[in-house]
Amino acid sequence: METRLLTILSRTLSAHVSLGKTRLETLCLLVTGIISTRTVNLSHIAAERPDRV
Repeated sequence: METRLLTILSRTLSAHVSLGKTRLETLCLLVTGIISTRTVNLSHIAAERPDRV
């Protein structure tokens, strides 16, 4: 589910923001992290990720 969400968000944002693939992926991860944790605190967002960040 998360991969699909990131793909859709990446496609949507790429039409409006000209970033490289990795920077766009990072932006998408930050946006989804902010939405899921309801905070902009990076340590809280990092704690929500299952992998090492």
